[in-house]
Amino acid sequence: MNTRFKILLLTCRNESTRRPVLDTDCHHFFPGGRAKTYLEVLTGYGIPFDVMDPAVLLRTDIIDGDFVRYSTVILAEPVSYLSGSVVGLLESVSRDSGVRLFTDTFMLSDKLLFEAFGLSVCSSADFRPQTITDNTGSELYRTRLRPFSPRGRDIGIRPILRLLLQSWRSRRVTLCEHASVIAMFATGRPAVVQSRFGLGVNVVLNVEPPRVLQYGNRFHDLIRRILCASTHCPATTVDLEGCVCLRMDDPGSAERVHLDGYNPGVLTQSAWQSLATALTARGARLSIAYIPWWVDDGDEERGALSVANKPVTNRVGGRTYPSHQITYLPADCRAEYDYAAQYQEIAIAVADGRFSIVAHGLTHLTTDLDAWCGATDRYTNLKWYREFREMRGGRSVDDDEMLDRMIQNRDCLEAVFGCPPGAIVPSAHEYRRTIPELARRAGYTLFSASATYILNADRDIIPNRKILACYPEDVDEGMRLIHCGYPVIFVFHDYDIQRNGVDWLNTFLDRFDAVGVHRYISIPELGYALSARLDVILHGSRLDIDISADEVSDRDQPPAGDIRIRIAAVVESMRINGVDCSDDLQVAAGITRISIPLTTLAAGAIRLEGIVSIAATPDVADGR
Repeated sequence: MNTRFKILLLTCRNESTRRPVLDTDCHHFFPGGRAKTYLEVLTGYGIPFDVMDPAVLLRTDIIDGDFVRYSTVILAEPVSYLSGSVVGLLESVSRDSGVRLFTDTFMLSDKLLFEAFGLSVCSSADFRPQTITDNTGSELYRTRLRPFSPRGRDIGIRPILRLLLQSWRSRRVTLCEHASVIAMFATGRPAVVQSRFGLGVNVVLNVEPPRVLQYGNRFHDLIRRILCASTHCPATTVDLEGCVCLRMDDPGSAERVHLDGYNPGVLTQSAWQSLATALTARGARLSIAYIPWWVDDGDEERGALSVANKPVTNRVGGRTYPSHQITYLPADCRAEYDYAAQYQEIAIAVADGRFSIVAHGLTHLTTDLDAWCGATDRYTNLKWYREFREMRGGRSVDDDEMLDRMIQNRDCLEAVFGCPPGAIVPSAHEYRRTIPELARRAGYTLFSASATYILNADRDIIPNRKILACYPEDVDEGMRLIHCGYPVIFVFHDYDIQRNGVDWLNTFLDRFDAVGVHRYISIPELGYALSARLDVILHGSRLDIDISADEVSDRDQPPAGDIRIRIAAVVESMRINGVDCSDDLQVAAGITRISIPLTTLAAGAIRLEGIVSIAATPDVADGR
């Protein structure tokens, strides 16, 4: 029998964000639907998956002769939506072929699939605060009893919504003899039930997954273990655990000169060198959200402007210049804003792979520059400094013009730094609903806001709020997600280093190191990892892993770094595209890891062939 490690997500709902994105995509206090939650978990953990509408599901989609196509089937829709033939099909592939079924009790009704999930009774819902522990007594989840924000206890509409939208409901269940409890509520009621059903080992949650998995907690790790406890092929994933991306926003922006309170100066060459040295000591790469156009306010009394070392006379408000050629001296001489020298240091680090560039808009200002030039609050109001959502100006560009700006943004950065940016970042994470789809059409593979949008070329856009981009004030929630095993993007600004020095950044990096972060990767590296497609098939003792990536804008000039693959088995030998790489295998505690340079992945599809020795995969209840 040939077996594959891959998850099949069954959902009737179109999770596409080709349509305008929903509020649940943009705001953390809305949990979103089940399919959305599972997509976040699967992509955040690098687990290979497919999505299918159960209405068109056939037996050969799961079992084709002696080939088991999927290790687990997740049911994200009420079983009452399924036809009788599909219900029978799911029972059959689990009982006879060992495919794991996974759902929650709120999807079950009318006794359908009860036996497969080890339930004899599943009745009315109960509403109360929840504390969930595993069989060792370790806490997995606890309902917070006061309004909260990512910074802790808080007050306001959003903190109250976060309080109310937590997991409060469970159902009254009675288990069959062949079922066992692998997590329970403090009341003793089962929270997660595992049931052996023929050759299959199925799992049902007695919670609402979008609510219990909305924020960082140890319940995420339990879900990962369930999905990776394959009874056939060893679980093989893109390894993103312990990864943090460092993202610095705003170098090149005229905001450093114009916006009061955010204009302490531009980082000097020595400051950039100190930063690069500190990051290199940790093996860390930095992604810089750079602004290629500098906007002049036209006010010669406030300061003197030079472009390419030539003074600018007869200045006009709203005119733009290349940021990498700007030098500005304010009238009070508080500092020289040497954008040109800054660019030189950034370009050196980009060329040798220490830094990477991502797009952050053309100007970091409203697209209505005429309105900005005539506004009395243009130097004090933050709302003017937003490009992807009009918050202050009177004119908002349409989607076609915004698409042109995004393409021009990409082309400008490629011309200045020699490589196209694979990701784009909206200023202050503010954007209108159509922006992620426009970013995909403009050729970007990642849209990095508070949530990370995976802009697949041939799949629906996947917004992932588990891959959080957190500012320093929100770092505690980022820490919780790191504990769960998700990659996180830590965002700071050039003015943070200007005000506080490199030691300020080091304090955060020390905190990350203390919770197990061991890789500081670039956002382009993250983009490659999230777009990678794994096809993992076990033929006896031979494990074949095919890896491919979406078409990316930087395929001809891939970023520095690698993609790491984690295999839940001891691999005795391996070849990559026919070349022996056994010496590169890292084996520890029954887990094998292999790193593949992005240059290899960018060149085309990769075939890994390994010989594995596999111990029996334990049930999740074993806790191993």
